Amino acid sequence: MNTIIITTDFSATALNAAQYAIQLAEVVHADILLVNVFEVLPNYGEMVFDVNVDKLTEDATYEIEALKNELIKNTNTTVHIKTLVMLGDFFQELETVCNETKPYAVVMGSQGSSAIERFLYGSHVLNVMRDLEWPIVAVPPKAIYNKIYRIGVAYDFEAEIEHVLIEKIKSTAIDFNAEIHILNFEREDNFDAEYVLTSNKLERSLKPFELKFHFVASNQIVESIVEFVDKNYINLLIVMPKHHSVIEKLLSKSHTKALILHSHVPILSLRK
Repeated sequence: MNTIIITTDFSATALNAAQYAIQLAEVVHADILLVNVFEVLPNYGEMVFDVNVDKLTEDATYEIEALKNELIKNTNTTVHIKTLVMLGDFFQELETVCNETKPYAVVMGSQGSSAIERFLYGSHVLNVMRDLEWPIVAVPPKAIYNKIYRIGVAYDFEAEIEHVLIEKIKSTAIDFNAEIHILNFEREDNFDAEYVLTSNKLERSLKPFELKFHFVASNQIVESIVEFVDKNYINLLIVMPKHHSVIEKLLSKSHTKALILHSHVPILSLRK
């Protein structure tokens, strides 16, 4: 049975992402693992923080169980939901859980409504998308699950997509019976013989899907991707940081300029 991991900090952003993930789980027939990782601040010099870890764990356990019940009630779902509360570094603990669970995907809220939420939660998402070797779905704050019938794939043709990623793109399209639209940041008249060869190979690899190619020549990368998504009614955008220099550059910049903080639709990041 597939498992979708939902990370939560009990914010409104995380709640919306969790509700989205429940609908996703129903489509792909997955269980849900609801995870909260809390960190205890270290002592600094003479400043000593009196922290009751048992109380923090108890409070987090209460909140995550309440969230589980709220999700069941609000979504009227029959999806099986487990909960997990962990103390430690967010990334390290999430990586450990993923390696043990081998999830279909990890779903996270991509940003918050306030500046501090965007800073804290947005930073987590960026770090996870850069370094975690599992599929990540970043869900915008106002995203509501709709049938995924058009998947966009940002790909700059500079490196051949590994077979395992091809299979993940294909399986995602099969899961949702969706079209595949390829977005490339080149002018169509610059699409040389090597690119044509790559596109033909990509089409063969992703059969029986008939790919639709889109070409964008613009220095406004984020704006161009958002415009592409909106104009073509894309429901899910796939990025591959290791196979797209543009996306790699975006993810290395400040979170305020990163694509995940501007997209209107969920982004699926694939790394292996």
